Amino acid sequence: MAGRHRRDRNDDREEPKRNPWARVWTWVKISTTLYGLYDRHSVTANRLIDEAREWIEHQI
Repeated sequence: MAGRHRRDRNDDREEPKRNPWARVWTWVKISTTLYGLYDRHSVTANRLIDEAREWIEHQI
């Protein structure tokens, strides 16, 4: 139980710094994969990046 508590405390401490970026990056990777990674420089990819930046601003 002590180990579990320590892990939870570490997660809470790192969450504001790393978790939003990790979630956004994972979401962007999944979305770009669904739309096609070969189409990186397309309007769709740029729109996804803009949406991710807006989401980050709302999270912070």
